[in-house]
Amino acid sequence: MAMMVWITIKVKEGNLNQVMQLVDEPYGNTYTASQKGCERLERSISHDNPNHILLTELWSSKEDWDAYLELQQTVRDENGWMGRLLPLVEEDWLQVTFSDMNKLF
Repeated sequence: MAMMVWITIKVKEGNLNQVMQLVDEPYGNTYTASQKGCERLERSISHDNPNHILLTELWSSKEDWDAYLELQQTVRDENGWMGRLLPLVEEDWLQVTFSDMNKLF
């Protein structure tokens, strides 16, 4: 069954532009979108809090997302991408929510 992943990234005040540059790098959103099972990836900025980036991802299955999550942690740690991101985000910087997706159309 398809699965939606809702991700909120909390950015420290004054760091939004730097974080947006990082997520636009090849190991950011492009990397995620290229992974097996990623059918859609959308990024937006919260109107209520402009320091919150919202990612909405559609995955073919939870198994595909789990495989991506494990691999991306290794890849992003090894190339330093995550090390550049972490100083720019809040301590409780990441919130992930899952929901099953039933395609109606």
